[in-house]
Amino acid sequence: MPKFASIPRPIHAVCSWALRTLVPEWYWPRSINVDGVQIQIRDTPYTFSTRRILCAGKYERPERTLVNRVIKPGMQVLEFGGSIGIVTAVVAHRCGPTGRVISVEASPRLVGYSKKWLELSPHVTVLAGYAFPVWTLPDGLRIDGFSGGNVSLGGRVEYSVAKAAAEGGLEDRLAGASIGASIGASIGAPISAPISAPIGVPAAKNNASQSLNKLHIASSDLTSFDMSSLCALFGVQPDALVMDIESAEAVIVSHRPNYPQSLQTIVAELHPWMYANGTKDLDAILHAYAREGFRHSETIENTFLFER
Repeated sequence: MPKFASIPRPIHAVCSWALRTLVPEWYWPRSINVDGVQIQIRDTPYTFSTRRILCAGKYERPERTLVNRVIKPGMQVLEFGGSIGIVTAVVAHRCGPTGRVISVEASPRLVGYSKKWLELSPHVTVLAGYAFPVWTLPDGLRIDGFSGGNVSLGGRVEYSVAKAAAEGGLEDRLAGASIGASIGASIGAPISAPISAPIGVPAAKNNASQSLNKLHIASSDLTSFDMSSLCALFGVQPDALVMDIESAEAVIVSHRPNYPQSLQTIVAELHPWMYANGTKDLDAILHAYAREGFRHSETIENTFLFER
């Protein structure tokens, strides 16, 4: 279920502040080991509840379990919704220095801290923005707002997609999606070899300025990213997609993802309770993945593994 869904935002903010103020830093371990990665706990901006979950080894356990199972050395990975960067760090550890991790997050607050330590690894890049798990963004995508990112591990981005002209040009409001918090804020990456596009989809242009021109700019001045633009900007051919974007994946219900042939693995936390049509939309997402050639291999709680 959504984190802290039953607690009003102002009350949760006050409780978090009180716990951080009353509990001294020396109470916490300096760092902990999470799946082979040392994660700093003391003197970090993490809330009391986040530190407690981390120290108990429960933070995103289903997602981490599947990541540890499928991410291999040398893989190139896109991560959408990395929150405080813990799963990002595990992915980076698994793919190693010969691999590549590009992570996108919508909460500038979380990005500001996570970017500092994650990008100490040269094969990791973190970006601030809204990430949608499709090859190209739907025409008419509009970001209407983002909320919740200052009081929890993720925030909710409200977005809509204009219907085709044949349907009268009205707006089709998709389930308000949360881009679960991930990372960073820099784009200055070199462009390298062109990527292999899906059948019937033009290859991404090997030019950063052209790629940026096609991106949709959110009302909050953050950029909305699709997979093709990230691949062109950073010269990657993704082997895997890891995502926890709090229902933004529902864009797949009405817009075919058209994944590149290089993509072989998807680890996705899905959120049917947040979709406009509940389990009906979940079934549509599963069907869309099957049409892309993915089989549903495993589910742990609400985290799904898809493999080609």
